[in-house]
Amino acid sequence: VAVLFALGCGISALLLEFAFNGINTLKTSVWTSAFLLPFAVTAVLNIFILYGTVLAMKYEDVSIVAPLSSSMPMFVIVMSYALLGEWPTFWGRIGILCIALGAYLLYLKGAKYPLPMWLQTITPEKRHDGIAFLLTPCLRLASSKGARYALGVAYLGAVAVNFDKLAVLATNPMIFSSLAFLFVASVIFLSSNVAGNWKNPNIVVFWKIFGLGLFMGIGSVMMNAGYLYGIVPYVGTLKRAQILWTVVLAWFFLGEKHGALRLVGAAIIFAGATLILF
Repeated sequence: VAVLFALGCGISALLLEFAFNGINTLKTSVWTSAFLLPFAVTAVLNIFILYGTVLAMKYEDVSIVAPLSSSMPMFVIVMSYALLGEWPTFWGRIGILCIALGAYLLYLKGAKYPLPMWLQTITPEKRHDGIAFLLTPCLRLASSKGARYALGVAYLGAVAVNFDKLAVLATNPMIFSSLAFLFVASVIFLSSNVAGNWKNPNIVVFWKIFGLGLFMGIGSVMMNAGYLYGIVPYVGTLKRAQILWTVVLAWFFLGEKHGALRLVGAAIIFAGATLILF
């Protein structure tokens, strides 16, 4: 699935490059140190991110992994300042915090794990269920290898997006998006082929996932184009805000119902995205 999706994204981004710029930009801008160095760094980091995500899902439930992964925007603030000297405004920092918090709430699935004894002793018993619901992903960091992998993936993602911007500035959003997705598709294909996962591919599913990738590749180009106009903390965080539209569109088209907590999370994300404008 990941191979077909990434392949579709890469091909659609490459077709956009050919349509708008032909092949000349691809030939002249790719073979420069200004592009190759940041691209190599982000490519290696994304391999670790993919591997770390697989390990996180192997050792821990998705209800723990997803909320912890949403903490990436908070790491981006620090890493972008350290690597690129980019620092958001006061309201921008508040907006980033809101988006991270809103995404955390939206990803909560209510995993049931007992509270640590020290926390049980200092909190009212009637509040234990609510505290466990909200804080279980964070509390699992001490005892769960998968939770720590998820947090590590968030940190690596915060580092990688800075090199994404450098690669985009050295070429353009279409070239970077296409090469990044094609690289990821190649790595996953080689590893899965060695594992023997390509013996009986489903052709019907093949075209559906590939077609979805073609569509999403256009969205990826548009998101990466944000690096041309905004700082990494804003662009990287707003990528996370897409979950807000997932909630809205799922309600509108699929009739999915969302509890009060998810609506609160969506509202917090919207408020955060608005604050980033100031």
